[in-house]
Amino acid sequence: MFWVCKSFSRVSPGVLKYRSLPVPDFRNSKCKLKINSIVCPRLFSTCYSLNKLSETKASIETDGGAREKKLLEAKNLRNRFWKAASLRTSEEGYEICLDGRILRTPNGVPLRIPPNRTTFAHLVAGEWESQEKVLKIHALPLTSLAARAIDGLNTEESRIKVVSLLSKYLDTDSVCYQQDFPQKLVKLQSEHFDPILSWVEKKFGLKPNVTSSIIGSKQPVKVTKALQKAALQLDPLELAGFERATIAAKSFIIGLALMHREISVETAAQASHVEVQFQISQWGEVEDTHDVDHQSIRRNFGAAVATTLRD
Repeated sequence: MFWVCKSFSRVSPGVLKYRSLPVPDFRNSKCKLKINSIVCPRLFSTCYSLNKLSETKASIETDGGAREKKLLEAKNLRNRFWKAASLRTSEEGYEICLDGRILRTPNGVPLRIPPNRTTFAHLVAGEWESQEKVLKIHALPLTSLAARAIDGLNTEESRIKVVSLLSKYLDTDSVCYQQDFPQKLVKLQSEHFDPILSWVEKKFGLKPNVTSSIIGSKQPVKVTKALQKAALQLDPLELAGFERATIAAKSFIIGLALMHREISVETAAQASHVEVQFQISQWGEVEDTHDVDHQSIRRNFGAAVATTLRD
């Protein structure tokens, strides 16, 4: 892939650095930012980059552009703006504070951790304390789960709805779709999937349908209802972790086994990537894709399990 840039006299991979900058909405005719147009012929698309920050500041000073000012403010918010993160106890639990001011969820609700989750509360505070010069959102997985529990899973109705949506994974669950060839893949499936399916059968007295057909195999109603009931027994914080784990694994069953501490984070990650590991063994690892996914899924699973930690 190569890039042709109107503001450069030669093709330069260096223009890729512009991809990390914020992109204005050019459908707004009031946007007056000067831009460099970067064209990628292979993708048949045009993307835009902002001029230097100093030029943006100058535009704000001369034109008083509200949009440019918001972009600059957004950039400043990405920097660490607090000196210390701390915990404060209250009647409702633990409050996460930045320089003494309580952290709030996206809905503006104070971020409070239940009083029986002391370890989890310390871990959330640690996420903010460990941030360095630039705020990294991906390094706040526990904070996002706590906010999800408070904003989105605070009513029985919302929890039932989420579990109902997640249960749709059962009809396409990773552990229930097993190929019968090649033999190396069959062996990997048996090694990682069979213990989890055996746990379901032992725990709930039910045996999920397993198939190798691409047509699909809908799970029996009694299996779906039993597993939904188990998920609804999780409290809001745990349910937030279960939701994260299920989506990451593309498996309701792996997510449930993880939250019940039946399998470890590593075991869950390996089970979720059986086909990926088989492909890597055949064709090799894709840099900046497979290695990133390897760490990302373990971070998500680790955060999910942390929601189960109680005093």
